[in-house]
Amino acid sequence: MNPEGGERPARRLGERLIGRNLLTEAQLQVGLKEQRRTGEPLGSILVSLGFVQEEDLARLLVEDVGVEFVSLREVRPERDLIEPFELDFLRSRLFLPLRRGPQGVEVVMANPSDIYAADAIQQALQEPVVVKGATQTEVLDAIAKEAHLRRREGEDEEDPSDEAAVDAVESMILRAIELGATDLHIEPEEKLVRVRYRVDGVLEPGENFPVALCRAIVTRIKILSGMDITENRAPQDGRLAWDGPYGRVDIRVSVLPCVQGETIVCRLLDHSGNVTRPERLGLPRSLAQRLRELVRRPHGVFYVTGPTGSGKSTTLYALLATLDPMERKICTVEDPVEYRLPLIRQCQVDADSGRDFGSALRALLRQDPDVILLGETRDLETAQITIRAALTGHLVMSTLHTTTALGAVARLRDMGVEPFLISSSLSGVLGQRLLRKLCKACRVETPVPALHGRLFTDAGLPIPERTFEPRGCEACSERGYQGRQGIFEFLDVNERLREAIARNAPSPELSEIAHRAGYRTMFESALQLIVDGETSLSEVLRVIPEASGDSAEVSSETVAPVALS
Repeated sequence: MNPEGGERPARRLGERLIGRNLLTEAQLQVGLKEQRRTGEPLGSILVSLGFVQEEDLARLLVEDVGVEFVSLREVRPERDLIEPFELDFLRSRLFLPLRRGPQGVEVVMANPSDIYAADAIQQALQEPVVVKGATQTEVLDAIAKEAHLRRREGEDEEDPSDEAAVDAVESMILRAIELGATDLHIEPEEKLVRVRYRVDGVLEPGENFPVALCRAIVTRIKILSGMDITENRAPQDGRLAWDGPYGRVDIRVSVLPCVQGETIVCRLLDHSGNVTRPERLGLPRSLAQRLRELVRRPHGVFYVTGPTGSGKSTTLYALLATLDPMERKICTVEDPVEYRLPLIRQCQVDADSGRDFGSALRALLRQDPDVILLGETRDLETAQITIRAALTGHLVMSTLHTTTALGAVARLRDMGVEPFLISSSLSGVLGQRLLRKLCKACRVETPVPALHGRLFTDAGLPIPERTFEPRGCEACSERGYQGRQGIFEFLDVNERLREAIARNAPSPELSEIAHRAGYRTMFESALQLIVDGETSLSEVLRVIPEASGDSAEVSSETVAPVALS
């Protein structure tokens, strides 16, 4: 995509982005100043500064041309159309043949307004061309993937590789990216090295490698992630940036010595370079707007709660991205820093050097911040510093490991925080989990068992005539699910709730007050997704087992997925 350049066109582009609430006037002024200095197109500058997401900019510019926008994350190009083209030609014109349609060959271009490139493509294809738009990053990633496939197909299969460990590591990382895995597990056993991938929150088996390769694989990963290859008796943490056919992927690595050898877990971070906006997390529009308003307050504490892997950090980053770092100084204390954010001061905890959450937070408060993101509130010291910061005019966002939003109050009490401090500083709490979404291509309709009807009636919902369960097909790699959806509950700390917290009211009373003010549990939100056919009852009870209550008859075991041959 070639965003508008020049002072006047750039100003018009900026005003349109402001009109869509994708940019602020202050950010536009910074972008225009940088454009005058470098001569680069304004759109490219705004994306590099993190003010605008590349996809949002691309969609806006594609609209001007009057063509359809395509996400190459969702559509796979047909290789037989790509193979006749030289890679240099694809890169120079920034395009990719997509598929044959009724009106001609559909091609995606990073700059669909380039009529000369479109003419050259049509001449090369010798067929009518239907132009569609895409982001430059996705087009280049797809071309890089094609280049990688061509290199692999050109290898001499008869020549044994001297770099078996290098190939093994590359194939594992590639497979993890292709599956959309969040984690890659490499687990040595007595006779083999077992590989597993965490996809949509669930571990699934991968390749098995000979145990003889174990040491070489571990050494290769340690070298890439900057670890000590001579140390095999102590845990180590590292990080690597892996360049491949999908572009650069940031990977966080943990090595743990076990009986059978060193176990490795690689956390694959979002390689798109963009932080997701709140609405794209699955937040209802009204709640997303409410949270935007909350994090624009000048002071207070806002917590996101949930178990490990429930997307808490992603939500905090998304909310942080709604703030203007030109108007407010934004700082973070994290363990570790997962996403690098422009114009935001990010501090990583380092226990070896004595910089824990408490000491890092105290030092950060001397940096005159307006907004602080604290990776996790773990203990009384951290909680007290956080609350003190909120009471002295700072907005603090952090996470807590509790199962519900209401549980945050009890958790802070258990840490030893005085009730009056909680009531005077707490602005709101968002509880969340992640549910797998049913594959629309193969989901199976099933009646609701009578014994599960009360789950809906207790939540004030009518019992649906039918729900859906997973089956499995080629589209979803036989999982029955594709992707995940956030479910949320928001505790808005109003005056009545604040007064009850201050006098140390019991949790049932706090729950009653919250429900009277419109508090809706994430389980109630999940039931609505079941009614809408987005997920299954078995998935909901897997993710929120406490929702089934004490009844032994209503459990995830009694709602087993439907298996059809």
